[in-house]
Amino acid sequence: MPYYLLPLIAPLTLVVSTIVSFSSPGHRSRLALGLAEIAALLALASAFGSLGILILRGPGESPLIGMAGIGLSVRLDAVSASMLLLVAFVGWIVVRYARTYLDGEARASAFTGWLCATLAAVLLLVQAGNLAQLVSGWIATSLCLHRSLLFYPDRVAARRAARKKLIFTRLGAVSLTAAQSSEAETIAAVVLETLRAETSERRGRLGDNRPLEQQKREGYF
Repeated sequence: MPYYLLPLIAPLTLVVSTIVSFSSPGHRSRLALGLAEIAALLALASAFGSLGILILRGPGESPLIGMAGIGLSVRLDAVSASMLLLVAFVGWIVVRYARTYLDGEARASAFTGWLCATLAAVLLLVQAGNLAQLVSGWIATSLCLHRSLLFYPDRVAARRAARKKLIFTRLGAVSLTAAQSSEAETIAAVVLETLRAETSERRGRLGDNRPLEQQKREGYF
């Protein structure tokens, strides 16, 4: 149902804030920080709205915005709604803190951009309705969080944390990619078996035991 697309508002508002932050260097950093907090509040409101839909309509999935199982879709249930609320609330707290802590920082806009991009990726991850979105969200979260952790690259603790994070997220990405490949192979096998069964059934109805290729040449299929 279309109303199950409501949770996508949360990451989309943060994507807009990301674009504004990266295009607002230097003296316009306060604008980026203020817009980031507004985007985080809208994401939180979207999470509460998603919870309302879950309560009123029950669990469900949105239509796919894309094709061939690749694109954006939402699976709304108790787990995804809880994670949406948690990520959106913590994200708003972090963005609000960053707005105060980074006030006057020369590269505040850049950090705000990576922070909003990280939150958007996590929000896409927790509400993913298809495996391709899940894998993409995981990889995007890893890349954006890595850049956020290295905002002060000269800090030893930051580099150590980024290294550890990189190892575990790469392992997770490989595992998710392998799962996606396995799922694709399983689906292909099921489709092939279904086609074979339908072909055998059709041949049985026609009472024809000749080879399938010969029947194709003679116009049966």
